[in-house]
Amino acid sequence: MRERRSEKDVEYEINSLENQVSDFEMNISKINQKLESIENVVAKIGDDQSIQGILNGNLQERYSEKDIEEKKADNLRHDLEELLREIADVEAINQKSKQEIEGLDFLGEDLSDARSIISERENWVQDAQQRVEDLIRRLGNNSFHTPLVGSSISINQSRGNLPFTNQTHTKELINGKIVTVFDHPKVSVKNAIFNQGSAYPNKFSGTCGCCCCATLMRKAGFNVDEKKVVDYASSKRDENGSSLCMKDSIFSNENGGTNFLGRAKIIKGMSGLDVRAEVIPLSEVAKYVETGHGVIIGVNACIYAPELYGPYNPNTPGGHALILESVVRDGLSREIVGYYVIDSNGSTAESACRFIEANHLTKAFEKQGCRANITERIIW
Repeated sequence: MRERRSEKDVEYEINSLENQVSDFEMNISKINQKLESIENVVAKIGDDQSIQGILNGNLQERYSEKDIEEKKADNLRHDLEELLREIADVEAINQKSKQEIEGLDFLGEDLSDARSIISERENWVQDAQQRVEDLIRRLGNNSFHTPLVGSSISINQSRGNLPFTNQTHTKELINGKIVTVFDHPKVSVKNAIFNQGSAYPNKFSGTCGCCCCATLMRKAGFNVDEKKVVDYASSKRDENGSSLCMKDSIFSNENGGTNFLGRAKIIKGMSGLDVRAEVIPLSEVAKYVETGHGVIIGVNACIYAPELYGPYNPNTPGGHALILESVVRDGLSREIVGYYVIDSNGSTAESACRFIEANHLTKAFEKQGCRANITERIIW
């Protein structure tokens, strides 16, 4: 249940968002002018690789600015949608009050003041809705300059109905094959939570799911760590009265354990991010990773990494949560050949980021029931 705010507070936020949208539009215009100017020079200089390298470096900086602005736009859009829901709540309350007053006509009392208040609130609702909807349209009407055909800067194309994030692919050589790797996983891993169990080493060490929740929220810009997530999950209960993570086992490696339903509730409760708990093929999950959604997957640990967790034993549950960080595709066929995951059992952030071949990770994922958590909105 959202906290009921006064119309004055909502009005203040609308004014603030109007200013932010205006700033966003101004920044788009400036960045587009820079992009067009640099790309026009790139197109004219032809094959001079040394100059192209410098200019392409400038282009990358401009696209980094573009990424920042598009993240701002996504956050603004989310805030505006929340405001629309809040205004709808005011409208519903107003309608209820109107019906109650109409039911009091038989008393013969002078209810003109009450009717006047309701009429003023109706006008406010209409005006507020119009202003917010106009801002959402303004965000949708602004777009960034499209790269020139032949530009050496790599910008993702759309896939199906999913809009791509504006991160780039890099070309690498993996196992003797030229591949495209999405979004520089070895760079973005700096936000990863690793060395799981370090928050409460003698009590909660089975915290892979809690660490994944923390890493995902950090990627979305929230200041959380393993301890904060464990504290929250162990103190909150779901609709059935169960703790969001295990906490009463005599074995510390069981405490902190989560399932994909609980992880969705943890992230929603701590950050407000809507997260789906879905049974879905890994190849479909990949599309969400490539569009900037945060993704957690459940795998069988011993199938996924027997060198870390021991040989597979069908009598041992062996569930383990991972962040699905990046998708690796064949440079020619575009077939998925592997994934980068973030494993919270790493001793460093760098070692937590691991490349796993596609068939191998798919088997580990399917063994655990193809369960994934996917953020509803793009977070990066």
